Amino acid sequence: MTPVQANALAQRGIALHQQGRTDEAIAALAKAARGRPEVATLHSLLGTALASGGRMAEAARCFATATKLAPDCLDHHANLGRALMAQGALGPAIDALTAAAALDGGTAARFRLATALQSAQRFDEAEVVYRAILDQSPEHLGARNDLGLALQALGRRDEAIGCFRAAIAIDADYAGAHWNLALALLAQGDYPEGWREYEWRWRGGIPNLVPRHLPRPEWRGEDLAGRTILLHAEQGFGDTIQFARYAGPLAKRGATVLMVVQEPLVRLLATVPGLAQVIASGAPLPEFDCHLPLLSVPRVIGTVATTIPAELPMMAADPAAIEAWRRRLAPLPRPWVGLAWAGDPKNGTDRLRSLGADDLAALLALPGISWISLQKGAAAPAGMADPTAALTDFADTAALVANLDLVVSVDTAVAHLAGALAKPVWILLRANGDWRWGLEGETTRWYPTARLFRQSVPGRWEDVVATLADLTKVLFPVPKMTYPRQIDQVQKVRAVARRMNRLGVVDTWTRVLGVVAVLINVFAWALVGIPSASAEDVATLYDAAEICHAAPAHGPADDSQPSHQLCPQCFPLGGHCGAAFVPLATQGTVAVIALGRIATEDPPRLIAAARPFRQRARGPPAQV
Repeated sequence: MTPVQANALAQRGIALHQQGRTDEAIAALAKAARGRPEVATLHSLLGTALASGGRMAEAARCFATATKLAPDCLDHHANLGRALMAQGALGPAIDALTAAAALDGGTAARFRLATALQSAQRFDEAEVVYRAILDQSPEHLGARNDLGLALQALGRRDEAIGCFRAAIAIDADYAGAHWNLALALLAQGDYPEGWREYEWRWRGGIPNLVPRHLPRPEWRGEDLAGRTILLHAEQGFGDTIQFARYAGPLAKRGATVLMVVQEPLVRLLATVPGLAQVIASGAPLPEFDCHLPLLSVPRVIGTVATTIPAELPMMAADPAAIEAWRRRLAPLPRPWVGLAWAGDPKNGTDRLRSLGADDLAALLALPGISWISLQKGAAAPAGMADPTAALTDFADTAALVANLDLVVSVDTAVAHLAGALAKPVWILLRANGDWRWGLEGETTRWYPTARLFRQSVPGRWEDVVATLADLTKVLFPVPKMTYPRQIDQVQKVRAVARRMNRLGVVDTWTRVLGVVAVLINVFAWALVGIPSASAEDVATLYDAAEICHAAPAHGPADDSQPSHQLCPQCFPLGGHCGAAFVPLATQGTVAVIALGRIATEDPPRLIAAARPFRQRARGPPAQV
């Protein structure tokens, strides 16, 4: 291809790209680059078109080729750095941007380099680059503001606040600096000024957050007696759950409080004390006298750190739904511990606050704990029960959480939900975490039942998880047998069972387990002074145990029961008595002992429930 032909194709590609016809532009530029592969500019133009089409990996390859052909071109290195950043390849991106900065006599390339270093949590290196930029250009607002963020991440918060204030002094309308100042002030407990600065979220502090224009005035603190106020959610699910508590204080001022929230929160927030009505976002609004964005209420009523409303519980789950989840969880051994390990991936800081599957290994390896996934939309790691497919909204999740002994969560909506329900919750926080959790300490006034676990090193979860694992072992120790008489009886029963098996009295170890189950019941009753069971009762229990032992093989009767759990039609007693039969096939004598101990609580009920299965046991196991 001649240079003239390649240039014509390139010009056509540029024109198509400017018209938004990206695919056609890519085709033209690719043909030009193939025809003249030695021309760096053609590869760079193709990379730009590919990047605009979202094809970042291909774009990066084009820019890399351009840098090899023209290593002294700043733009090629800068473009390569941006494409690698978009893919999350921070190390190679920093290398490319370092090369670009070395070729740049100004500040643009160095600012991109500092931003990349900050994204990689290399804050001390970012600080050096930001200060070099400010030495050359003292009024560089981006460098001044972002230096404050780097210093904040390094724990130098007073210096960080100084940077934000300095940026505001240069440009009083610089929303980014106002917003970062707000978060820094709130984090250190300076709520009065922090809430005022927080209003800058509507003026560019939070990108794409648009004020709601309503036909009634915004409430500014005047008397609410006899008036109706509409509060409206504005940010994430967790924010809405956290600040829904303010309905109560407004209702105590005599207001009728309405709240517009995200659809998945409607049923749950209907239980918040003081809320007269909850409306889904997008639904028609009822009549009201004034309104206020939800996260502006603390500013207007003057909340300080010591006056945060924290009456527990702040909301409630439906009792019938709680009982349904209790029955569903019953086959799992306690304790039941819920786990949420990641936030919304669309959140810009999610990669900093979320854990990966490898990070969870030390927790999931702990014996004696039933880990239950609360991570909607993500596959649960092996060994974890995952009921999230049955969760349609936060009311469902609340009913599940209400049954749990503990919730472990990163900084996401699940943590707020557990805290609002007054459940014990351990919250895992990234270094330099969100403002609402403060700067230090293990407690928070926002949720009295929460315990906070903070990263000591940015990006490092290992120490946090190890601490959790150690505390979990203390909180939920593995049960040890402490009944010597019962253990002695079990040893005798096992010896009898082995002799019976050698003599051919029983044909399989499965049947031996059934006999052991019955005998342990009899021994357990005797230990607590209950008269021995009759021969008929023993046979009845034996038959029921044998059927339930077969249950895992022939599967569940309905889709609501996992296949490894007890078949409800096979032994529908429910609760602990029914669940006790489940582990017979896998846990041997330990499960049998548990069965014997449970039977001591209500043997007549156990026998009555088992009796209908007597006849069924005499033939092949029922197929249900």
